[in-house]
Amino acid sequence: MEALFIYLLKSGGLLATFFLFYYLFLRKETFFKSNRWFLLSGYALSMLLPLLTITKTVWITRPKLTIDQLMAMAAPGVAKTTPPPTMDWSSVVLVIYIGIAMVFIGRLVFQLFSVFSFLKRRNSAQQDAVKLVDVNESVAPFSFFNYIVINSQLYTEEERQSILLHEQIHSQQRHSIDVLIAHIICGLFWFNPFVWAYKKVLLQNLEYIADREAMALSGNPKAYQKALLKVAIPTHQLAITNPFYQSLIKKRILMLHQNQSHQRNSWKYTLMIPALVAFIFLFQIKTVAQEKETQIIERNDNQNIIQMRWDKNTPDSEMESDVKAMKEQGVTVKYSKVKRNEKGEITGIKVSYEDNKGKKGQTQVSGDEPIAPIVFFKSDDHIGFGTPKMKTITVTKTFSQDEPGDVRIEKRIIRSDDGSEIITLNGPEDIDASVNEHKIVVRATNSDKPMIIVDGKVMELGYDVNAINPEDIVTVEVFKDGDVVKTYGAEAKNGVVKINTKKIKAIRAEAMEEGRKAMEEGREEMRVEMKRAKEEMRKARAEMDAQQPELEKARQEMLKAKEEMLKAKAEMEKAKAEFEKAKANLKKG
Repeated sequence: MEALFIYLLKSGGLLATFFLFYYLFLRKETFFKSNRWFLLSGYALSMLLPLLTITKTVWITRPKLTIDQLMAMAAPGVAKTTPPPTMDWSSVVLVIYIGIAMVFIGRLVFQLFSVFSFLKRRNSAQQDAVKLVDVNESVAPFSFFNYIVINSQLYTEEERQSILLHEQIHSQQRHSIDVLIAHIICGLFWFNPFVWAYKKVLLQNLEYIADREAMALSGNPKAYQKALLKVAIPTHQLAITNPFYQSLIKKRILMLHQNQSHQRNSWKYTLMIPALVAFIFLFQIKTVAQEKETQIIERNDNQNIIQMRWDKNTPDSEMESDVKAMKEQGVTVKYSKVKRNEKGEITGIKVSYEDNKGKKGQTQVSGDEPIAPIVFFKSDDHIGFGTPKMKTITVTKTFSQDEPGDVRIEKRIIRSDDGSEIITLNGPEDIDASVNEHKIVVRATNSDKPMIIVDGKVMELGYDVNAINPEDIVTVEVFKDGDVVKTYGAEAKNGVVKINTKKIKAIRAEAMEEGRKAMEEGREEMRVEMKRAKEEMRKARAEMDAQQPELEKARQEMLKAKEEMLKAKAEMEKAKAEFEKAKANLKKG
């Protein structure tokens, strides 16, 4: 959506530039045909130039990642709040723009339909390369592609011929195409006032062309101008046509009497070229940054080392850049026999070098597998392929005592095996220095740095995060609150930095794959168990079905026993009544 708005602004700005240029430099010139193509090219370039992008490549050196940068990359352990949803005004503006543009385009389609319907309902006569439509309605003479419409009854024969000459020029030079393009651009860029002014000057210039050529062909300028004045009374006009009557009759007549512009004034068209070039350089150049592996590093033994590293994915452009960089350092590096596989990986290459002292060498790799990294270096003392070796260095500590019992390290001097001083460290006792193959690592032994966790693994104290390629980092999380000690222990008292690299994705993918396999196995076991349970249920149902007759017989017997019990109860009630009756008789006797 943003790209569409930018495109509309750029196109509108270019169109406004073309209009202002025409109005200031070309409006009074009589180069009508050249002006026509200038205005049409303004439409074309305004639409196409914003789509043209020139890519400029800038080589940069990949920055190293430090702990402070990692801390800055991640927010502290504070809960993030989601802002309440707001209205997307850019979407509203887009809907309004498209809606109004559709109205203008729909109006244009309706007008085209009206013109075609008007022409279809009338008879036409072929006259040279045009079709003449003679109507009885009070319609202003007009042309539309190869159709010319006129009411001959309103004009004398001389006036009629002048009008037909004018409209034939419109038809022969396809001026209707210009009119359609102008209406379409106005529909798409309706919000730009310069677009409407642009359409006006374009249509006006078309009339200048037709007037100048028709008057020249008629041979009677006065009769032609008289015809212009006669049709100056407004009549009904159809849209998107080339009507003979225009509201600019006065300007047209004045332009007919204007002297032809001198040919030397045509240089004015070239003034537009610098403006177009400036537009391209200001708005259409895209800068793309690419990392460059060749770099000058400061060695621990105070030597400047120039190092070049090519691997299987090194592009030809980078190799050319490295060769130029080495050339500036007095080393001529050449490479040849470069072979790549289908993936673009280097499988074969020959590299040779020669410096200004005559030292030379070469290496060559050939095979089907991608090559291992090729490293070339030049130092003050050595040159060749491989990684330069480090000199043996020693660390000397100087102690001082301010008060009894208070001993601290005041100075450490790190020297090479030839006795030259490499670096001097000043600081408290809790500062330590160690040496690995490539560089000196100075770190605080009292652990004032946060705990580093890479892909779920707690790294050792003093771990150098510069060893991680920034492109391999997926997420960085920083935890600084008091709960980290409960979670990670006392070593996390200064905070925790959790770094997840692309390797964690592979680990998670592997875990997910194992989980999927476990789920498949569990699903299979569940399927077997369900099948067994289903079989057990079927057997139980069969047994129940087999016992159904006995159950029915027992139910019938129970019903029969119930009936006998009810019968016995009734007899007992009867006997009781008789007993009560006999007892009453005895009392009477």
